Amino acid sequence: MIVDFGAAETYEAAGYKAGLVASIFSLCQFVSGFVYGYLSDRYSKKYVILVGNIGTIITVLFFGFSTSFWFALVSRSLCGVLNANVSTGKAYISMISDASNQTLAFSIINMTWGLGAILGPALGGILAQPTVKYPNVFGGLWFFETFRYVLPSLCCAIVMTIGFVIGVIFLRSNRVADVPDTPNTPVELPDIEASAADESTTPVVSPVGEPDDLIEEPIEEKTQLEEMVEKPSRWQDFKKTYLNREFVVSASGYFVVVGIDIMYEELFPLFSMLRDGEGLNFSTSEIGIVQALIGAFFCALQMLYPLTARKLGHLNCMRLGFVFVFIMMATPQLKYLGQQHPAVLWTVLTIYAIIRSLLQVYGYTSVLIMINNSAYPGKAGAVNGTSHSLGCIAKVFGPVVAGPLLAWGASNGLMFPLNTNLPFILCGILAGASLVSTLFVPKTINEPRQAR
Repeated sequence: MIVDFGAAETYEAAGYKAGLVASIFSLCQFVSGFVYGYLSDRYSKKYVILVGNIGTIITVLFFGFSTSFWFALVSRSLCGVLNANVSTGKAYISMISDASNQTLAFSIINMTWGLGAILGPALGGILAQPTVKYPNVFGGLWFFETFRYVLPSLCCAIVMTIGFVIGVIFLRSNRVADVPDTPNTPVELPDIEASAADESTTPVVSPVGEPDDLIEEPIEEKTQLEEMVEKPSRWQDFKKTYLNREFVVSASGYFVVVGIDIMYEELFPLFSMLRDGEGLNFSTSEIGIVQALIGAFFCALQMLYPLTARKLGHLNCMRLGFVFVFIMMATPQLKYLGQQHPAVLWTVLTIYAIIRSLLQVYGYTSVLIMINNSAYPGKAGAVNGTSHSLGCIAKVFGPVVAGPLLAWGASNGLMFPLNTNLPFILCGILAGASLVSTLFVPKTINEPRQAR
C-alpha cells in the first residue's frame, strides 16, 4: 500500500512508514482508552460502544478512500481516537456476567477476536486492488481504479453496521451503579422518619446558665444516612480504583502479555527469514503457514480455558501462561534443524504453534478476567480502559525493541546470550518478573468483588 501510494520506492524502504501507520492506531488508543473507560462508567456502556461503532465505520471508510500516505496516517489516527469498542466491550462483558459464566464469556470473546485476526488480514489481502486481481469483474471501473483499497474497507463497514444494528436492539443500556463493596452483606439503613423526629432538635443551655431556661435549636450536623452516602475524595477514589494490589498486578500482567505477544509476532517472521545459519531461511508463504497454524490453534484451544480455570483458578492460569514463555525462549534453537530435516522441523513448528497459542489462551484470558475481578462496583470501564491503554503502549514499543535487538544479535558475531537469543531472553525476563508479582495477589482475585 505504501509503495502503491508512491511514499516509498522499494518494499524495504516502505517498512518504516508501514510500521508508523500500524502503530499510530495503538498510540491514539492509548490516549482514548482512559476517556472511554470513564465515560462508560459515568453514563452507559451501550452508548459508548455504539458511538465507537459509528466512529469505526466512518474512519474505516476514510482509510479505504486514502490515496496518499498522509491520508492513510490521519485516518488510522482518527480510527484509534474514535474506536471505543475494545475496552468498553470487555467492561460490558464483565457487567452482564457473574462468577458462574464469566470464564465462558471471556473465552468466547477471545475466540471471536482470534477469528477476526485470521479472517481480517486474509480478506484484506484478497479484496485489495480488485481491478488488478479481478480485471474481469472490476476492470474499467473508475471508482475501484481510483480507490484501490476501498473494497475491504466497505466490507468492514458493512460488518460494523450489522454490529451496530444488533447492538441497538440487544445491548442493555443500564450501567452498574456504585454499591457497597460487600454486596452480599445486607446494609441496614436508619429509620429516617424516627431519627428525624428524635434528632432534629436538641436541648441547649441558655446563656444565663439556669437549668430550667432551656431552648431548642436545630442540629446542623449530617444525618447518619448522609454520612453513609458521602463520596470519597478524588484521591481516595483514584487510590482505591487504580492502586489496589489486585489491579496493579493484573494490569501490569496484561502489559507484559501484550508486549510478549507483539514481540513474538515481530520476532518469528524476522527470525524465520534470516539466512547463513542464523535463522530458518523461510519464504513469506512458509511464514504465513506457521502464523495461520497459530491462529487456528488459538481458536481451537480457547475452550480449554474454562475447564482449566475451574480446576486451577484464574491466578494459576496466568502463571501457566508465563511458563509457556520460558519454553518459547528456545525458539532460536530451531535453526539447528534447518532445511536438512524438513519433516522434523515442521513437526517442531506445529508444537511451537500450539505452545504459542496456549500462551495467548491462558495469558490473555486470565489477565482480562483478573482485571475485571479487581474492579470495584461501577469501575469496570475505568480499569478496562486503563489496562487497554497500557496494552497499547506495549504494542507501540514491543516491535521497536524486538526487531533491532534481533538484527543486532544476528550481525554482531557474539556468542550466547548476546546473539539471536537476546530478544527471546528478554521476553523470559519480563514473564519471570510478572510471575513473581503474582505471589503478592490474594486468591480472592479468582472471583469478582461482588461475589466475595
